[in-house]
Amino acid sequence: MCITALPRSDAYIESIANPSRQTEEVIMLSATLPLPAAEEFAQFGILEHAYVKRAKRRGSTSVTVHAADGSFLGRFPSRDVAFAALRLNDMEPLSVH
Repeated sequence: MCITALPRSDAYIESIANPSRQTEEVIMLSATLPLPAAEEFAQFGILEHAYVKRAKRRGSTSVTVHAADGSFLGRFPSRDVAFAALRLNDMEPLSVH
């Protein structure tokens, strides 16, 4: 996926500063931006992000880690250990509640 920087108009900048004053130009701009295909969106962050959540298994609590696409990466004894392992592998851990 390639994202191109668009020139920002004064109306666009004003709408960011004050969302209640969005103009027709800003609404039209946001409506014309291309959305990524489902396959591209599913791959977003797959190599950079991992999701960490608490899990119960056979009466004990552990932490599971999943890739951005939802695939299982591993199980760890604690959140701290999971975060450390992910950071050692150049991934950004994100908590799931």
